[in-house]
Amino acid sequence: MNNPSRIETEDSHPIRKRRRAVVSCFRCRDKKLRCDRVVPCENCIKADCPADCIFQSPVKRSYRLAESVDPVPDQTRQNVGQVRGVLENIQHRLAVLEDRLQAASNCTQSRTADTAGREERPLPQSSASQDCSSPALYPGTLVVKGSRTRYHGQNNRTSLLNQFNDAKEFIQHCPQDSSLVQLAKEIQALQGRSKGLHAPLPDQHASAELREMYSLLPDKETCDLLVDLYITHYERTLRILHIPTLRHQYKAFWIASPGDEDRTMSFLPVLTAVLAVALPLLDPTSASDPSLVRKLRDLQTTAPELLQTWVRRSSRKQRANLATLQVEMLVVLARRLRHDPPEEIWSATGALVRTGMILGLQLPDAPRPGLSAGQNEIRRRVWATILELDLQASIEAGMPTTFPDLNSTCLIPSNVNDGEFNEATVELPPERSLEEDTDAVALHILAASLPQRIRTMSFARDPNRNREAALEHASQLERVLSSMPAGLHPAQSMNTSRPNALLNRILLDVYMRRPLLALYQALLMDPQNRPPPREVTHRCLESSLAILAYQDHFDPRVADLDLIPATTIYWDLLHCFCKADLLFAALTVCALLKPQTQSPVSDNSTSPPPPTLPPPHTKPNLTRIVESTLDGLTRTIHQPGSHLKDVVLLAVVLQSVRGRSESKTLWMHQGATQALTACRQHLLTEGLGADSQQMFKGGQSLLPVSSSLAPPLVTGSMVPPSPVAGLGDFEVDSFSLFDGMLGWDL
Repeated sequence: MNNPSRIETEDSHPIRKRRRAVVSCFRCRDKKLRCDRVVPCENCIKADCPADCIFQSPVKRSYRLAESVDPVPDQTRQNVGQVRGVLENIQHRLAVLEDRLQAASNCTQSRTADTAGREERPLPQSSASQDCSSPALYPGTLVVKGSRTRYHGQNNRTSLLNQFNDAKEFIQHCPQDSSLVQLAKEIQALQGRSKGLHAPLPDQHASAELREMYSLLPDKETCDLLVDLYITHYERTLRILHIPTLRHQYKAFWIASPGDEDRTMSFLPVLTAVLAVALPLLDPTSASDPSLVRKLRDLQTTAPELLQTWVRRSSRKQRANLATLQVEMLVVLARRLRHDPPEEIWSATGALVRTGMILGLQLPDAPRPGLSAGQNEIRRRVWATILELDLQASIEAGMPTTFPDLNSTCLIPSNVNDGEFNEATVELPPERSLEEDTDAVALHILAASLPQRIRTMSFARDPNRNREAALEHASQLERVLSSMPAGLHPAQSMNTSRPNALLNRILLDVYMRRPLLALYQALLMDPQNRPPPREVTHRCLESSLAILAYQDHFDPRVADLDLIPATTIYWDLLHCFCKADLLFAALTVCALLKPQTQSPVSDNSTSPPPPTLPPPHTKPNLTRIVESTLDGLTRTIHQPGSHLKDVVLLAVVLQSVRGRSESKTLWMHQGATQALTACRQHLLTEGLGADSQQMFKGGQSLLPVSSSLAPPLVTGSMVPPSPVAGLGDFEVDSFSLFDGMLGWDL
């Protein structure tokens, strides 16, 4: 006897054998096959007998009911039965689908309830952030304690503790247990004694560095000027500090009472770094006091190392502060202005990327306990600036980026002004249009195009690149450049009376063009010696000329004096940030002039065709532009970071593309001689004073020049004893090391 309860349970199951047998065709029932209940079914179609696919007719009771209502012929009843079987099949499938959806919903709700019950959970992933970063990339935990943040990876004890909710809850309440706290303090004291700490504590080291920073500060009037110069010049393209917060802390620093030493000393590293970065913008004539000049010189030369020492000796908690990372960013910028080698800057920016990841800046933007919307916005700005610094340093050093795989669509800073939010802001204001000149519009555009520019550099460095894919990628980046708001173009900034705005627009354009020009140069130097497409040649020329044209804006000889002050401050800044770009662009123009001079000319041959140059460019016009760049490099030879080898390199390359094969050596020798002579004359004028100029008046040469066309240009034995103080110790580098384009310094 069947159990009624068991039958009821089986009937309530979504898969009912009895119902499935009713809607199966006779052939599938005889063969004991699974019928898909479609007329004809799949099994009958495979057996090539679709006519045998017949389903069972409904029971007679149904027919009697139908006959009492509306009698129909037998054939019609059979067709109606088949249709009803199909409808029952559809209803059954819908029931199975509903059961599965209900099961999936219950599973999701249980997981959500379990996650919501945790007090501290792994990093949440919002729907917006899932497009930017997969949760599997950052499975760790971000811990926020006041102004400190630290990201713990998945193998850290903080992240592993998330698997044990009971233990985690108990540990979180341990600080409230006085007995456990007392035991922990005693153990820490015993650990300190057992380790035998002979070195001073990190805070004592940091205090010594802070006292030295305080001694380097100039008077308040000079500090006010330097802080204003920093804000108006360096916080327009890249963003490191929040300007209202900086002004508030700076004001509190000078009016602080003796009891507020801790607060003032915490701001001192930021102030020292800001002053060191702004010093190159200070007009030398504004500091007439010898003691002030000496203090400013000490600040510029010693501040970066002093700040680096302070960061290195700071406690672990201090290094978890975002302000400490901002100080490190300012130190990198100060070293850049001090003309440190590109490979050292690249190493420093890589350290910034790693430190930023320790603070969790790379995590997708999502609401987190302890961080307001204003704090998240400042963190986004800092992270975007760090990645931009690393990309630019990698291009200058010819090295890969530290963060190669990047998808930062959710880490783009908002296009809002600094005055519209602060660290306590709970909700950011609506973003402004890109046509508005906001405090963050330049960084917003840089961050939005950062992944594409990183991929462009990957194409440029890949020797096995796909040429068509590279061209398509270059076209995309060209479209990004052309779609930039008109107000951000340097030509629009020429209509203003602010040279700082023009400088920042030029830097923005250079930052965008660097990867593009590197890709074009790689396509021109094709390893298979394939001629570059005409479109690539034209685009490469236009980008190179755009960069070379920027030096005219700040050249004291030709600049608009109504816009640019009659000083070399902006001229020197342009060469500090873009000297490598100017040299690279000039060499690229020379490479585009090269084809018309490489084929030898004989009596029976025609002259080689001129290069295909877009109008209105001509060979004399481009040669004049390169000569202007060479003149600019010569006139900055006295500046730190300038290299004589760059000048000689450009002079020799320019002459090599001008002369025919039979006279090329003569032209190159003459160009090198003229470049060396011009550099010597400029150094005598700028660095040694009027007495030295009089001493070498009449064309007296420091270095004798041989009449041979292919001698070593300079040797150590050619340096005569000089009557000028300091020249006798001049060490001349051997130009026999010239065995590559830019390999001299290796």
